[in-house]
Amino acid sequence: MKTHEKGTTLVELIVSITLFLTVISIMVPTLFTTIRMQRNINGLVRMHNSLSYSMEYIAKEIRTGKKFQPQSPDKSFIRFTNYHNEDVTYQFDSVRHTLTRQIAGQNSFALVSSDVKLNDFQFWINNKNLANEEKQLSVVILANASPAEGLTDVSTQFQTTVTPLLRSDIIQ
Repeated sequence: MKTHEKGTTLVELIVSITLFLTVISIMVPTLFTTIRMQRNINGLVRMHNSLSYSMEYIAKEIRTGKKFQPQSPDKSFIRFTNYHNEDVTYQFDSVRHTLTRQIAGQNSFALVSSDVKLNDFQFWINNKNLANEEKQLSVVILANASPAEGLTDVSTQFQTTVTPLLRSDIIQ
């Protein structure tokens, strides 16, 4: 008398393991690609947030500033007196690829995050004498940055124009 035992044969087991490994070998590269893309996106978001904060910080201080000094030939810094009557300098450091803020010759500190590499940062000062003898000043801020090392080499550009409140002592 023969009995029929239920179970899987060795051939069925080998076929199922082969199918499983084939599916996994297709999915693993997709998973790694997704993780790499997520890392790049997070780096770009951090870069964008850091530059947005820095530019808004500078723009706020320029809006309430006065006594803007003549601009440097390379347009890498801007110097003026802020609303606390402190001499402020914003300067692009091309060696460290960062933007610094310095008050009255004291120690400077970086305004952008360390995971952002600034490729260029410029301040363009346009001043005009209006018909009523008031002076108008516009500061155009241009930034070009890349995310930190190890991420996809993508750069972004920011630009904003800031016009300080009109006062007779706006330009030195």
